[in-house]
Amino acid sequence: MVSICTGKHINGPSAWGHTKLECLEQTTRHMLSIIRERLSIHFTVVGPSMMPSLDRGEHVLVDRLAYAENRLLNRLAKKTVGGAISHIFNGPQRGDITLVTTGEGSQKILIKRLIGLPGESIKVANGEVRINGVHIYESYTHTENLLMDRSESSSYLLRENEYFLLGDNRHASADSRDFGPVSRCMMLGRAWLVVHSRHGMKIIRRPLYNTY
Repeated sequence: MVSICTGKHINGPSAWGHTKLECLEQTTRHMLSIIRERLSIHFTVVGPSMMPSLDRGEHVLVDRLAYAENRLLNRLAKKTVGGAISHIFNGPQRGDITLVTTGEGSQKILIKRLIGLPGESIKVANGEVRINGVHIYESYTHTENLLMDRSESSSYLLRENEYFLLGDNRHASADSRDFGPVSRCMMLGRAWLVVHSRHGMKIIRRPLYNTY
C-alpha cells in the first residue's frame, strides 16, 4: 500500500500507524501556515521610532483579530472559562504596539504604541505623557530619549473612536503629534511576536502602568 501523504510504500499495522501520524503532522503544518497567513501580518520594522522596544530590521507578527469588531468573537471571548482567550478579542488597549495606516487610502504603514483611548485628554510635553491630568510612567522609554525630545507641548481631547499613538523613541518618531489621533478602522492589528532579531524570538507583552 502507498501512503497518500508521503507517497511511500507501507507494510503492516505499525507502519500504517506511523503513516497516519505523518499525515496528521503534515495536515497540521498546512493548517497552521494558512492560519498564520490569513490572521497575521508579517511586518519589518523600518527606522528607529520604536527603539528600544523594537529595533530597525526586526520582523514582527501582527495579530489581525486583536481589534476585530465582531459581536460573535466578543461573545466567544466573554464566555471562555476564566477569560483564557479574552485578551485576543478585547480591542485596542493602552500599551499595545499597533500597526496603523496614516490615512484613508494611504499605503504608508507605521508601527507605534497606543497611548490614549477614546474620551481621554492627552498632554505630551518633553516626551512625558499625562492622561486626564495624571502622569504615566513608561518603562519602555529611555530617559535620554525624553531629554532630546521636541520642545513643544501638545494637548488633545480624544473623541469617540479616536486613539492616540506615540513612538517609544519620542525624539525620532512621526506619530499622533504629527498626523493626529487615528480611528479604530485605521489600526490593522496588534504586534505580539518578534520572529527575527539579533536578540532572537520574543513575545511582545503589554506593559503595566502606574495609574491605569
